[in-house]
Amino acid sequence: MGSDKSPSKVEKSPMNFHRALCWFTCAAILFVAAATSADVIRVQGDTQSAIQTALNRVHPPGTVIIPAGRYRLDSRDSQGRLTPLRIRSSDITVQGEGSDQTVLYRDPADDDPANTVMLRSTGNARVRITGIRFEGVSVLDPDGHETSVGHEIGVQLQDAEDFRVDHCYFTHTGFAGVRTDGQSSGVVDHSTFVDNFKLPNLTASPDGYGVAVYGVDLDDEQYHQPFGSGLATFIEDSSFQGCRHAATANKTGRYVFRYNYVSQNVIAHAVDAHGVEYNSHVGTDWIDVHDNLIEDPNGPCNPPGDSASCYAVNIRGGKGVIWNNQFLHYNQGIELRQDTAATTGPVYIYDDTLLVNEGTHSRCPDSETSPMLCVTGSRGTPTYELSPPPDYVPFPYPHPLVTDAQP
Repeated sequence: MGSDKSPSKVEKSPMNFHRALCWFTCAAILFVAAATSADVIRVQGDTQSAIQTALNRVHPPGTVIIPAGRYRLDSRDSQGRLTPLRIRSSDITVQGEGSDQTVLYRDPADDDPANTVMLRSTGNARVRITGIRFEGVSVLDPDGHETSVGHEIGVQLQDAEDFRVDHCYFTHTGFAGVRTDGQSSGVVDHSTFVDNFKLPNLTASPDGYGVAVYGVDLDDEQYHQPFGSGLATFIEDSSFQGCRHAATANKTGRYVFRYNYVSQNVIAHAVDAHGVEYNSHVGTDWIDVHDNLIEDPNGPCNPPGDSASCYAVNIRGGKGVIWNNQFLHYNQGIELRQDTAATTGPVYIYDDTLLVNEGTHSRCPDSETSPMLCVTGSRGTPTYELSPPPDYVPFPYPHPLVTDAQP
């Protein structure tokens, strides 16, 4: 008789076994790839709750897309306090459809003198926030003067490693557009900050910052870094108008402020570093300020005016590098002060230019460094050098996280 094999039976040969094994292996790889691919969730609805639902559901690495529209942030906790949107995990992007299209805002009914955060991330790495407009409360009287006492923070990043905030717009956020805390490091780039200072807050707590940088507030060697370190908040390729300070630091905070445009700083100097003050135990670690155009302060800087807004940069504690900036229409360029327990200096100053208004005067007209630099202090004399720091190498520009920079 012939073979007893039936055409309907599959021969169990080594070839068929390997084919089956290959198929199952490929299927497993595709499954794993699908499981680990980026998760994208589009917000459904126009409320804070709808956005938070998306943030709660997204799996890293993932993106929450907020469509064009206006979204009022008005959620409150059981004690009636305004609550922020919260990013829950690392490797999350919150993406609007453009800073002129996707708007997160606080309503005049929610005007609050307490610091209220609009979007917060705590302890998460590689968070990106892009293409969103953040509007704090603005209430104008019949004469067009601001009456809001809101102290909003647009974006707060606590212990955030490798964060990026880009192509966003911040306005009327009475405390700051962006605030970083703890051991945060990353970059704010290609963003706009307009009218963040509110005059009604002047007496109680003026604030009104573009970007505020706070560290861990501990004076331990592990929390200090050398100039050129990447463990800092970088602020680059952004514009600031009508802020009290475009950038400020305290509590061992450090920042690099470069390739920005600043105009019409209000009440006080444009770029700032605190000493031991405003409830801090440690002042600023250092600031690195270079290649900026800073001009046209909004203050009484024409003769015989003299106010804190009449100089561009003020370091009240910590170290600094200030170089290759243009200061236009200020009485003086830089002020170094030592009026707290924090030492000011060394500060390295070189290759800056200053154009003063005709007839104006600096606060130290008899100093050989006037009008570019004034040095003063009730608790010591700040130290400075008119040359670069030894072995100083600026951190690469653009920041490595800015992967979409144009050549």
